[in-house]
Amino acid sequence: MSVRPSTKKPAKARAARPRKPDLRRVPTQERSRARLERILDIADTVFAEVGYDAGTMEEIAARAESSIGSLYQFFPNKKAIFAALQTRYLERAQRLFEELLTEQALARPWHALLDDVIEAFWRFHCDLPGFRAVWVHQSITAEMLDAGDKLNQIMAGRAAEILHAFAPHLPPARRAIVASTLVETVSALLFVAVRRKESEAKRLVAETKVMARAYLEAVLTSSSPSE
Repeated sequence: MSVRPSTKKPAKARAARPRKPDLRRVPTQERSRARLERILDIADTVFAEVGYDAGTMEEIAARAESSIGSLYQFFPNKKAIFAALQTRYLERAQRLFEELLTEQALARPWHALLDDVIEAFWRFHCDLPGFRAVWVHQSITAEMLDAGDKLNQIMAGRAAEILHAFAPHLPPARRAIVASTLVETVSALLFVAVRRKESEAKRLVAETKVMARAYLEAVLTSSSPSE
């Protein structure tokens, strides 16, 4: 059964706002902002390589070719660095959602759109390994759990928008639960994939696409949508 997207533009989901990082000094000049971004890039790499617990302020400063004093000008401690990474991660995820939800994208077959979304977020996770590495290597705090929940809430809201375009007959409550099911399942599998060797990771991502397509096929072709 062919499912065509509705021409009605879906209502925009309300995005969760990421927690502002605890910066000692907010850079205003371009040079300072560039230095801050470099510090965060290096911290992301350090956390990915050795884990949050083993990573140190001294190592981050050394790799960033910056003095420890300069690092402390921006961040009071390592937790503040991770808070800034977490905020940057969420902000980039939100931008990626916007880029994926174009009118041109919604005009494509739903299975192609789904594959592209999964592939885009897989690449997104690969490009920022440090944030995900923290969830593997250290005890997760309540703040970090909250950050992960907010990210998935944003993803679920966007997924519900896409579902509305392709299946306007589905009741809002059903769209919401289907979107959450997709997001939580795909997110968990991508989290596993990013921890595996490249060859196995690619197979996991491919099977994730197969599973997600089969699930959505059943939802979109259902003759009796439930509340």
